[in-house]
Amino acid sequence: MAIGKNSGKDNSDKEIYEVDESGERLLGEYNHLIQKHDLKKNCKCV
Repeated sequence: MAIGKNSGKDNSDKEIYEVDESGERLLGEYNHLIQKHDLKKNCKCV
């Protein structure tokens, strides 16, 4: 089981997204915004 310290949301329940050096939000494989969290991308939970 994985427990994260950063859930991808702030204390107002607004989502936090990954940004590049210039402050622009990053897009993922399907042009969706990438949510910022501390869990591994391909985490396999048992």
